[in-house]
Amino acid sequence: IEFAGRRLSLLVDGHVLCDYDGIHPFTSGFVSLYFFYPLKAVDDVRVYERGLPQKLPATAIGDYCAQTRQYDQAVQQYRRVAEGSGPWSMRQEAAYKQGLSLYQASQIDAATRVWSTVTLQPWKGLSECTLLDQWFAEGRDADVFAGLARLYHSGDRDLSARVVTSWSRYLMQLSPPLVYKADGQDRLESYLDLRETLFVSEPMAENSLAHALNALQRYQETVDRYPHLVLACSEALAFLGRTEDILTWYANDPRLAANALADMGRSADIDRLYPSEARQHDEGPMWRGHPDETLARNPHHVQALIALGRIDQVIAENRSGSEYALIATGRGDEVPENILVDHDDYLLSRGRLQDALDRFGTNRYHGTQVRLAMGLDRFIAGDHAAAQRWLTIPPWLEFYQGGSYLAHYAMVPFLQELAGDCQAMTAMRALFDDHRRRWIYQQHPWHAIMFLSGEIDEARFLAQPHCLFAPADLLFCRAIANERAGHPGAAAADYRAYAGLPWWKHCLGLQPTLDRFVAWRLEQLAKP
Repeated sequence: IEFAGRRLSLLVDGHVLCDYDGIHPFTSGFVSLYFFYPLKAVDDVRVYERGLPQKLPATAIGDYCAQTRQYDQAVQQYRRVAEGSGPWSMRQEAAYKQGLSLYQASQIDAATRVWSTVTLQPWKGLSECTLLDQWFAEGRDADVFAGLARLYHSGDRDLSARVVTSWSRYLMQLSPPLVYKADGQDRLESYLDLRETLFVSEPMAENSLAHALNALQRYQETVDRYPHLVLACSEALAFLGRTEDILTWYANDPRLAANALADMGRSADIDRLYPSEARQHDEGPMWRGHPDETLARNPHHVQALIALGRIDQVIAENRSGSEYALIATGRGDEVPENILVDHDDYLLSRGRLQDALDRFGTNRYHGTQVRLAMGLDRFIAGDHAAAQRWLTIPPWLEFYQGGSYLAHYAMVPFLQELAGDCQAMTAMRALFDDHRRRWIYQQHPWHAIMFLSGEIDEARFLAQPHCLFAPADLLFCRAIANERAGHPGAAAADYRAYAGLPWWKHCLGLQPTLDRFVAWRLEQLAKP
């Protein structure tokens, strides 16, 4: 690793792998080597730094002020140099840095005026790159596109690299709103299209591009084009319901493979196949029905404490996640409102469906539970057509439903049968002819639909590998099976048994949609 003025270089076996030019000289700090890919080792690390020159540049005092965020003083120092009689290149550098300090002090107009006097590269290009950030923030996309193209084709290699970096950063800013609020799809696509016409062969652009494709639900495109980008591709595979492929493709990546095993209901294999990841998956024994073992590994594991019914301890220790215990025990008034409204299950449990829809309806991770709650509400109200629209989950949402698996795979086809679709459960079962669906949601949907289809018995259901909530899930599924078989008394008994369990025997938080469904079915079955 070599520090020389503004440049930081990383060399391996004498070959420069990458370098970085900062705006100001490197003066202090520390070095970390971050190896993203596993099973790598490094030795013989050497750090070289050029000492201070005998003569410091005229911008040195301004650089110090800027690096310590004393922007007003930095502006004054840079102005003295820019308006002085030194070399032209030095004055141009000072003018650029003067404008940058003004920009960082949120004096955008003043910065723009100063930068208009900068004509020497690389300072002119750097000032234009910074202005692109401002235009992006203001939504002036046409100006951003023109500026990116102009700077990329400037012939300056470093400037072209900065353009790619800027474009990648814009994509990363545009992607999350689409995931969490379904906002900005057209804008993200317009920036995505720019890459295809401007710098299609830039490897630096691939990572942000792949994540943007995922934000746009173009998962298969990510898988086809970027299998080497393990994070983006594994995320795409997960959204496609192909967890088994994550395990197959990235078996040499302990972190991804262990996560896949946990998601597939195969946490028992982690200790054997990927022992280095066992500590990160100490919840495995809990999912397999042994929360006491998880607690032995981690005495402060909140979920294990909840699974053991030690709710008072969770609340008393006020650890991260204790708000779930307060909400589930009816003490939500002790949780600040700004935290409560961040829990879709809380809003749904309080009947605040519209609030939940407004806040989470387009959220890729929580939207399904809200949709199912809305569908059940419309069904109970007798509007089956509206219910069907809500209960139909888009394919790109199916495999990221959180804890909604019983609602989607058991409740929904049963409601559709009640509405007159006698093939609904058969159609749901047919989806599981695709063997990959065996592994979704820790195998819980597979066991539910196989039990409802009569293909496995109660003993097989209870023996599923992640069996923590299998007894409660069995009561729920058996109640539906009894209703379908025309045994209302037995169904009511199972529903009552389900409703009578402590909440922490159902899940680790709240399941408001299932709770409402069970209460409604008990009301219906009690009618003469």
